[in-house]
Formats: sequence, structure tokens, C-alpha cells
Amino acid sequence: MPKVYFIWAGQARDVSVVGNFNREKPIKLEMLSKRGGPAVFRGDLRVDASVRKVFYRFIVDGKAMLDDSVAQENWPGRGMRNVTTPRSAKAGTQVYPYPYRKLDFDNYDYRLLVVKFSDTEDGKLDCYLEHESLINPAPYLALSYCWGRPDSTRSIQLGGYFVEITASLADALYDVRRMRCPNATRGSVRLWVDALCINQTDNEERSNQVRNMRQIYAKSSEVISWVGKGSLCGYPSEAVEYLIKKQSLINRLSDGSSSVGDAQMLLDDFSSFSFATKEDWMANQLAIMDAFFNQAYWKRVWIIQEVTVAPKATVVWGKAEIPWEIVARALSAWKVMEISSGPRQTRGFTNALHLLEFHNHDNVRPQPISLLDAISWSHQTLSTEPRDRIFALLGLCHDGARFVPVPNYKQPLEAIVIDMVLSMMRYTKSLDLICLKGIRVQSSENMKLPTWVPNLVDLWSGSLTIQEKSFFEWKSVNSFMPVLDGSDTTALKVKGKFLGKIIGLSTGISTDGIVQLPARPQKPWIHATANLIRTKPELWNAPDSDRDVRDAIYRTLTMCLLPDSISYECARDCFASLWTPWGRGAIHNIALINWIDSNAEFKLKDFTLREWSMLKSEYDATTFHNYAYPDENLLEEFIATLEKVLGSGMKLAALDGSQILGLVHPDARVGDQLYALKGCTIPVTLRPVEVGQVKEFTVVGGAYTLGMDQKYHARHREGAEVPDIEWSNVTGVLELL
Repeated sequence: MPKVYFIWAGQARDVSVVGNFNREKPIKLEMLSKRGGPAVFRGDLRVDASVRKVFYRFIVDGKAMLDDSVAQENWPGRGMRNVTTPRSAKAGTQVYPYPYRKLDFDNYDYRLLVVKFSDTEDGKLDCYLEHESLINPAPYLALSYCWGRPDSTRSIQLGGYFVEITASLADALYDVRRMRCPNATRGSVRLWVDALCINQTDNEERSNQVRNMRQIYAKSSEVISWVGKGSLCGYPSEAVEYLIKKQSLINRLSDGSSSVGDAQMLLDDFSSFSFATKEDWMANQLAIMDAFFNQAYWKRVWIIQEVTVAPKATVVWGKAEIPWEIVARALSAWKVMEISSGPRQTRGFTNALHLLEFHNHDNVRPQPISLLDAISWSHQTLSTEPRDRIFALLGLCHDGARFVPVPNYKQPLEAIVIDMVLSMMRYTKSLDLICLKGIRVQSSENMKLPTWVPNLVDLWSGSLTIQEKSFFEWKSVNSFMPVLDGSDTTALKVKGKFLGKIIGLSTGISTDGIVQLPARPQKPWIHATANLIRTKPELWNAPDSDRDVRDAIYRTLTMCLLPDSISYECARDCFASLWTPWGRGAIHNIALINWIDSNAEFKLKDFTLREWSMLKSEYDATTFHNYAYPDENLLEEFIATLEKVLGSGMKLAALDGSQILGLVHPDARVGDQLYALKGCTIPVTLRPVEVGQVKEFTVVGGAYTLGMDQKYHARHREGAEVPDIEWSNVTGVLELL
């Protein structure tokens, strides 16, 4: 038989409750009096299945009262209050929604869950909600956890209601009660739990509480990072604690911050796990850590803020409690080992490395975090609510409120992204963001964005070109406003200067690892490459203008990223060797071999790539040394740079304009046009839209041409460069859709 609970706490001498079952006709239901000091009235009333509602009000010192000073959430009423009696879903009766009482936003109100003590670990969770203010809150804990599967639920009692919560949250609450409310003396534990403390059906409240989330976690006395429970690879939770503390201690010993006495923990003592042999224990240590860091908790976007701002954080797995500082040291050690030894295979701990980035920027070496940085660092994270991929980061970023002033759950995600990107462009006075397109980016929410708006939510989860990967190195700010008047969330108006039209495109190397081999065998021309000069005399003693084109080809293909150890002459020789037996023997990447073979006949002006590689000018003859047989180690460096550029998917383009060649985004087509945009650091590939006289374009992606990249490359090779554009003479206005 269910119960209805009544609680009054306040200054009073005599308290009672009057009410009625199912209709508003007062009768006395329960009475308890206390004289002197604050009165605490705790009454409960058993009701049978026929009772759907109980109408009531308090009588305090002879006066009818509606307000309850402990702010129990199930009493929102006016006149005679009513409370729905608890119903159990398992009993087959109707489940009523929990009636949240409105928060006072002006008072910075939020709710806390009070979990009552239980005599047994698995005793029913009995809780209630109370209001608190961020202005001067009493001590409380904050729970960081993964919501879990919505179809796996359990019932808890919340202020007289039976409320369904996920099994994951129920397990977390049981563990918190066990750890922080171990006996009746403690009575209860006050806890922030977002799923229950926020009315998830009230978008206005959700938006308000998101803005306060950083303060809620920062003002808690401790954040409990509940990862989960259960055995891993057959080992109990203590195995996780041991391995993380062991790695942390190794790290401290190596930097001298721990004493030799602490090294006792380094002994592979598996006495706690006596059911396993030492060989099994040693063999399973990496698997245990992989299983731990592959838990869904580490992929949740909200934990970034929850852990980063915590005054004290404790990571919990089952009965194991590990201070976050120890976990962070272990992650740092594993990260260093991964970098030094090279990634043999993806390890589970990489799921948590982004937390180090945020934690270090906010605590270890405090630096402001930009929203764009935060989005890129957190690209591996997940959220049930797509908007949270952005909203969850706002409290950590110095510019979060500038670009997303009000987190609005009523606003579509695509509108949030468009507004955010346009705000970023106007604030930084830069158009560089339009170059972030990614390769085959799949929108998680099927967003339909203008082509000048990058899909920042999903961008870093896919493949990126080499330009996009180094975006944070070359992006810049300007002193002028490149976003012209008339721009809105559908069209961006900018100034642009035409550089060239794509009249030819090479093939590209697929970023998905799939190599498309030619349908027919290539002609056996590898051994004949060195004899091209005999069959094409114009390749010998070529004019300096042709030599400049040849040099521009290999400098473009390597994006001027060759190391200083490779001289001009060496780079020329390395390029010449690509279509010879010497060069072919040095290439081990099948995809790159296929690219070189497939594009041997790609034509730029008067010659093919293979012919350009053999071109010799008078200057080359005077500097001849070991031509086409470069040093083996330097040739490998040249090939590695070529592989880095072409392996990112970029294609070589022949242009008809002031530029004759460039590298373009994999999605570029013949007929697309390259433009320099005022306020954009690198050239951009645009696709004309046929709409009469108006110059309208869609954005394809960033591009690379020699001479347009002084800001992009600190070190630029010798050769002809495009002069700086005098924008005052450029009258063309482009409209990007």
C-alpha cells in the first residue's frame, strides 16, 4: 500500500495537515505538534488503490498555510494543494509525471537530490528534492555519470512519487549512498544529479541550468565521477585501482616526486586476485585498462566540464575510489609512452586524453580556452542531446557566452551552428572558418547548413585535409570587417579576386584506406623515363620560366613543407626520381605508387608530370650533381612529405588564370574556380551557381597556391610569388550560399 508524505520545517508551535481523498473537502488526515523552536512535521498517510489524489493544506499555529519551507517538489498547488499518490509501473497502474516546482532564476536557484540512509546496501532508494541557491550553498556533492540506456530503468521513490530512472543512474546512487552515507548518523547525502535536479521537460529551465552548470560543479565539495561497476576481464574493481595507481607512481618516480619507499606498490602483487596466476595477471593488465577506458562514461561530453572545474574529483569503479589527480598522472604517462613508441594500436585510454587537455589548460597551466579549441578537442565525445556537443563546453570557454549568448534547447541545432559561426567570423574579422569542410563528413543530425558554414559538431570526427588539420596554426584575425553588409544566416557577402579556373584535376588518394588500382596495366615506362630528353629535346636547356614551373610543381605537391635538410638541388633530384626505378624502389605506400602511376600523364601547360620531372635548364646543368639519384635518406624524407600532403586527399589542379596550378579539396571538380577572399588566409575553391548576372557560389573548400601562403608557411622557398592584392581596387562582391 503506497504512502503520501507530508513535511513542514519552520518556526511553529503546532502543525497539522487537513485534506481529503480525491476531492477538495477538508477533513483532518494527520496531526503532529511540537512546541518551541523550529517545528519539524513529518507525517505519512497510507492510501489504498482507490485513492488517486490527496488534497491538503498545512495548519500552522492555527493559520492555513500553503508554502512548505523545505521546498518539497510535489506540492505546487494553489488554494487546496493536491498530490498524486505514488503509483508503481510494475503494478500496472498509471505513472504520473513528477510535478516540479518552478525555480527562482533571479535567486540562482537549483535543486539538490537528498538521498536518505538505508540499513541495507540494496535498500530501496528513498529521496526527495530541495531548492538551493548558488549564492551561498550549503555543502553538497555533484554526480558525474553516464545516463545509460533509456530502455533499462528502475524505480525510486522521490518525494512520495515512484519515478523511473535509468539503471545506470540507480547504480550510481546506490554507490554514492554506500560511500558517502554509510550510517544512520549521516542521515542523508545531498547530491546534484542533472537527470533529476533539472526538469527535463522544461526547455527554459534546461537552458538556465546549462548556464549555471560550471558553478554548480565548481561549488560542490566533491565531484563523484561514477564510471560504472562490475568485473573487467574477470578481475574485480580493485584491479583497476591498483593498475592506475601503479602507473601514476611510476610517473612520479621518474620525475622524482615520489620516494623510493613508495615503490613497494610497483611489485606485481596479485594476492588480492588469488584466483588468477601471475602469468594471467600480467597478460591481462592492458586489457583491463582498455576495458575501463572504453566505458561509455569517458565518451560523454558533459564530463569534460564536470571534471575540469571540480575542486575535488574522485573516479569510482565499483568499490574502487581513485582521486582524479592519480588518474591524470597515469594518463599523462601512457600518452608519453604512446608518442615515444608509436601507435601500434588504438588503446582505450585515448578516450580520456581530451580531459587532460582541458584539465591542464584550466588548472595546471591556466590558459583561456576558446570555444573552437574546445569543440576540436572534444570531437570524440557523445551526447544524447545533440545541442550539448556545444552547450556542454560553454562554461569552460572565455568566448562561449559571446558566440552562444543563451543556450536555447528550442532552437534547432543547425541554427545554433550558423549563428555561432557567423558570430565567430564577425568577432575575429576572419573568413578562415569557411575553409573547414572535412572529407565526407556525415552530419549526425542531418543538418542542412549553408556551404560557408562548417559543420563544427561533426567536422573533427571525420577525415581532414592537411590544410584543415593545421587550421589552428594558420588561422588569423584582421583589422577590417570581411563580412559585408547584407550578409545573413543564409548568404555571406564577401570581396573576392579570381585566381583561376580548374581545367584539369589529378586523381586523389582516398582517406578511407581503399586503393583503387587501374583497370589495365600501366605501360612499362619506368625504365624509359631517363631517356625522355632524347625523345623530347625541348626538355633540355629549357628557359628559366619552364624551370620555375617545374619547381612550382614539386613545391606545390609538398606544400613547401620539406625540411631544411633538403636543398633546392636535392628537392629537384627527388622529384626527378619519382618516375624512375630508383625512386620507385624507395616508395612503400601502395596508394602513393598508384597516384604517381595514375598521374604520370597529367598535363600542365606543355608537358606531363613525368616530363616536367625530367626538364633541365641551363642552371640545372651548372649545378648538376648526382642528378636523379639523390641521397637515399633525403629521398625518403621527400616521399614522406609527399605522402603526408597527397595522403590527406588533396588533388593537384591545373588552372586557367593568374595561377597555373594548385592543390584543392577532394570534392573539387573541373570548372570550379579559385578565389582569394578578403579576410581569408588561404585561397578558396568556389563552385558557380547559375543565377544570371549575380555572382553566387557554393564553397568547396580551401586551396593551396604558391604566393598566397606567406602567413600559412613561415618559411617560403625561392621563386616567383603572387604580389599582395590591392583590395581597394577589387570591386567584385561574391555571395556565398
